[in-house]
Amino acid sequence: MGLDEIKCNDGNMKLDIVGQELLGSGASKHTVYRIKGYDSLGEIDVTRRFKEFYLFREIMYQRYPGIFIPPIPPKQASGNTKENFVEERRYFLSQFLRKFSKTYYLAKTPEIQVFLRPSGKVEDSLKNLQKTNTDRVLAYYYKNIRISSPNQKEGVLNKYTNDINDFVKEQKILMGHLKNFKQYIG
Repeated sequence: MGLDEIKCNDGNMKLDIVGQELLGSGASKHTVYRIKGYDSLGEIDVTRRFKEFYLFREIMYQRYPGIFIPPIPPKQASGNTKENFVEERRYFLSQFLRKFSKTYYLAKTPEIQVFLRPSGKVEDSLKNLQKTNTDRVLAYYYKNIRISSPNQKEGVLNKYTNDINDFVKEQKILMGHLKNFKQYIG
C-alpha cells in the first residue's frame, strides 16, 4: 500500500486499552486487547493481539530511526494466558498506546492508521506497507518534528555558545564579588 494513499489524522489522538478477552482453545489460545479511542478521523474500537502490537512497534522502530518509540513488554512463550500476566501486559500495552498517541509526530504517521484501520488483516497490511527511503523519512521529520534545517543549526549553536559564554562571565564576576565579601567578613 502506498503511504501517500493512507489518510492520516492531524496528530491529535487518544487511545487506551479498555479490556481483554481470551480466545481460542488448546495451542491456539490467545488474548486480544480491546483498544478504544478517537482521532480526527473518527472513533476507534478494535481488538489486537500482542503479536500485532509487537510487529507494529518493530515496523515503527525500523521505519523511523532515531525517534523514541515507546516500549512494549517482551514476548513470553509460556504462561502468557495467566490472569496476572495478561493484566500486567495490558497495563504496559495501554501505556504504550497512551504515550504513542500523545506524541504528535507518532500519532500522525500512516503506520498507526494501518495498525488501527487496516484494509484486511493487520499483519498483512503492516507487512505490505510501501518501502520507505531516507528522503521520505527526512521529509517527514522536517515536516512533523520541527527539526532545524542544516543551515539554521549553525545559528542556533552560535546563540547557545554565546549564552553559555555570557553565563560563564557572569559567574566569574559573581565569584569575584563572593571572594571580596568573604574577605570583608573574615
